[in-house]
Amino acid sequence: IKEDAERKRIYLPQDMLREFNVTNADILELAAGRPMKPQEKAMLMALSVQAWKYYESGRQLTPLLDADSRACMWVMMEIYSGLLAKIDQRQGDVFTERVSVPTRQKIYALVRGAAMSMRTRS
Repeated sequence: IKEDAERKRIYLPQDMLREFNVTNADILELAAGRPMKPQEKAMLMALSVQAWKYYESGRQLTPLLDADSRACMWVMMEIYSGLLAKIDQRQGDVFTERVSVPTRQKIYALVRGAAMSMRTRS
C-alpha cells in the first residue's frame, strides 16, 4: 500500500475507505510518514479480515485446479498469507516499515511446493 501510495496510486476499495471515513489523501499522508489514526488502523484490519476469507476460499478451491497447478497456487498462498500474518502482528501498520516474509520461509514453502508437484507427477 505504501509503495503504491508513494507513486500516487491507491488500490484500496473506495467503499471501504468511505465506510471508515478514510480518504485517498489520508493514505498519501500515511505513506509520507504521518502516524495512523484509529479509523485507518480499523480499516486496514477490516481489509485483513476480508483477505483471510479470500485465502480460505482459495484453499477450498485449490483441489479443483489442474493437478500441475496446485503446488504453485499453494506456494503463493503460503507466502502471501505469511505476509498477511506479519501485517496482522503489526496491527495493519504497513507504513512505518516494509513488511516482508523472510527468505528462508519463502524457500521452505518453495521446497514443499516442489515436493507436492513431484508427487502429482508420479
